[in-house]
Amino acid sequence: MLSVRLAELYIPLHFPTINRPQETVSRYTSTMEGGVVSQLLIVLRYIYPFLTLLYFIVASTIALCLPPSDIYLPHRKNTVSRLLLLVILCFSLDGVLGVAGIIFWRLWPTQEDIFGLVSCIFTFSIIAQSFRGASPVITWHRLHGTWAIGFFCDILTAILQCISSQDTHTVHHSKTLLLFHASLAYIRCALFGIIFSVFLRQDHQRHRCSPSEEAPLLPSPDLSSSSVRVDIEATSAMRPGSKSDWLRRFQKLMILCPYIWPQKNHGLRIRIGLVGLCILANNGINLLIPRQYGILVDFLGTSSEKSPWLQVVIFMTLRLLSSEAGIQFMRRMLWLRVEQYWEKALSTAAFSHIMCLSADFHDSTDPTELYMAMMSGNGIPYIAEMACFQAIPTMIDLIIAITYLSIKFGPYEGLIIFATTVAFIKFSLHTISSAKNQQRQAWERRSDEKKSQHHGISRWFTVVLFNQTEHAISSHSKALESRLLASKDVRKSHDISSAIRYLISLVGLLSSIWVVVYQIHSRKATAGDFVLLLSYWGQITAPLGFFVTLGREINQQLTELERLADILHQLPSTADTAGAQPLRFFSGKVEFQGVGFSYDGGKSVLDSFDLSVPAGCTVAFVGGSGGGKSTILSLLLRAYLSQKGSISIDGQDIRHVTQQSLRSIVGLVPQSPQLVENTILENVRYARRDASDHEVHEACKAAAIHDQIMAFPEGYQTRVGGCNGKLSIGQIQRIGIARVLLMNPQIFLFDEPTSALDADTEHLIRGTLESVCKPRTTFIAAHRLSTIMNADMICVISNGKIIEQGTHQELISRNGKYASLWLKQTSM
Repeated sequence: MLSVRLAELYIPLHFPTINRPQETVSRYTSTMEGGVVSQLLIVLRYIYPFLTLLYFIVASTIALCLPPSDIYLPHRKNTVSRLLLLVILCFSLDGVLGVAGIIFWRLWPTQEDIFGLVSCIFTFSIIAQSFRGASPVITWHRLHGTWAIGFFCDILTAILQCISSQDTHTVHHSKTLLLFHASLAYIRCALFGIIFSVFLRQDHQRHRCSPSEEAPLLPSPDLSSSSVRVDIEATSAMRPGSKSDWLRRFQKLMILCPYIWPQKNHGLRIRIGLVGLCILANNGINLLIPRQYGILVDFLGTSSEKSPWLQVVIFMTLRLLSSEAGIQFMRRMLWLRVEQYWEKALSTAAFSHIMCLSADFHDSTDPTELYMAMMSGNGIPYIAEMACFQAIPTMIDLIIAITYLSIKFGPYEGLIIFATTVAFIKFSLHTISSAKNQQRQAWERRSDEKKSQHHGISRWFTVVLFNQTEHAISSHSKALESRLLASKDVRKSHDISSAIRYLISLVGLLSSIWVVVYQIHSRKATAGDFVLLLSYWGQITAPLGFFVTLGREINQQLTELERLADILHQLPSTADTAGAQPLRFFSGKVEFQGVGFSYDGGKSVLDSFDLSVPAGCTVAFVGGSGGGKSTILSLLLRAYLSQKGSISIDGQDIRHVTQQSLRSIVGLVPQSPQLVENTILENVRYARRDASDHEVHEACKAAAIHDQIMAFPEGYQTRVGGCNGKLSIGQIQRIGIARVLLMNPQIFLFDEPTSALDADTEHLIRGTLESVCKPRTTFIAAHRLSTIMNADMICVISNGKIIEQGTHQELISRNGKYASLWLKQTSM
């Protein structure tokens, strides 16, 4: 009996216009069905929750891109949270009063009363839920408007209800209920006023306690700097940063925008516009298909003599246009060129930027990480496609569906769909936000796995040489296990959230079916309307499910794109200065004046290094490892910039000339030359792309490598470089020498040019180098003193300074550091 009684109460409560006792309705709603006061109350029921939620959503969206304006202590957040719960409790008491009126006096609330009450509870529950979390900082300005809207709407509601209670046609019990409802509205106004007073009191206290205003002009000797520092650090710990996380992320990714929008390509912009039209057309068809489906079902369910084929043809045409062979096909064809443009623009920009970065960046960055960052640029077309072709059309479909179903089945249906959508999306956003760190960790673990693979394969010979195969396999296995464990956490979180989202969708569907089935049973809807509802519901929930996948995928892609954005934000430390001019070469005089340099701000490699090299002079640097010999050559080539002092060529500071002009006259033979994946001919020609085969052969003859190359079965067409181990270290070194000889620069730099050569080959190359370099300024860094004994000037380097300087014979006669090194090498 109790269940029957509850059913009798429930149905009229939710469907007040159906099967309701007429005399009861007229007694309660006599003042609600006419007049300005009743019309204003009806409008307030709908506009109150709508305006509040709309302001909160818009302000919250803006707040994502704005920094927190102030620091607020946690107790302020807790106070407002409790006051909000009291506001929700007042709305709940409104509902209790409505139920009491039904049970005791058979006074049924109107549809507008029920809709407004449920909507307000739902709206303020969303606002109260935003206070959850451990962060003590809340962006309060997005909430000020909600308090103001609530205050004015409630005060107006209370006044109108009091006026209605004075109507002489209103029954006694209705007057009592109206006065109770008005009292609760006044209480809510008071609660909103208390919230404002909390704001004002906290702002006043914060203003009075401002350190910048109360701090004395001269610090008191009794105050220790440590105590002040503790207060500052405590305050800083409460502030999340000068900018929000989303704003920092957005600003970081903004560097990719110039490569996305085709500013100079009118054809691509026209294609993008046509794609937008295709999206709008597809949205229109999505609206018409469920409607036509319902019309067709009703048409077939009747005994009409009219032919159904026209309706069938319309339905088939709409389905064809919305299929993969219709508008979707046209959209993909138009979009293909845009995707290819993005991929080319981003890949080219990323590669060129990385190639233009300085040596310090490449020395401190793993190449595998750069490869993965460049590959992440391919995620831009994916993100754009998902956002433009799924997210935006889905939002349009949701708005259309909520509006149309609200008009078709009443405000209850719209409220159910809207509540389901908001709960679904809010829970999804919470899940995506909480899983961001997990996805970032999974990406890092995947990067570690790729690094272990790359390092093991690229360093295979070293691994085998030291019998560390098992260690390499074990390291890769640990990296793989760590990546799988991180992926497991992400997948587990995804599965749990998917189950909860399905339950949310199911509850919404069952509620919607309840409404429509009741209307069909009451002859206010048809079976076709039921089919229409199911079609629209599938059209709504399927994209909502995609929203989650879209959000998760976009979040993962953005996480990877952040690394690419970080790289693009990197500026080369050796970039050309504004107004840099090409280097004008005259004679080749080089001067080092007070040069100081250190790697990563650590121990100084060079300290107040001074040296003047006349034009055409050959200078040799000798000394122990780590003394700064190779660093001097790198600074002269401007691979690095000195922190102190200056380096000039013919009186021109190399920091103020273009890098291209500098490196066109300076040629370096490094300790370990790198070969490109190509033939020997192209490797030597790499120094001067327009050189003829004959010039390449002559350079190789001068480097004493021509005969060995011709002994190969394929001669100069032998492919080398990469993992190809056909050449010895000495042969690779001679190819490096041949490159620089083919380049024929004005200034030569040699960094251990003959360290891997035998004595006979060294003798041949030394004679060639002396004849080629004699009229040019030359710098040689060497450990083997036999290579540089004929140099015009020999500098002994120790701890970044010159401790001895002179010719070979002068230094031997001084019996110093150089003489000691010469004695050790000649006595071996």
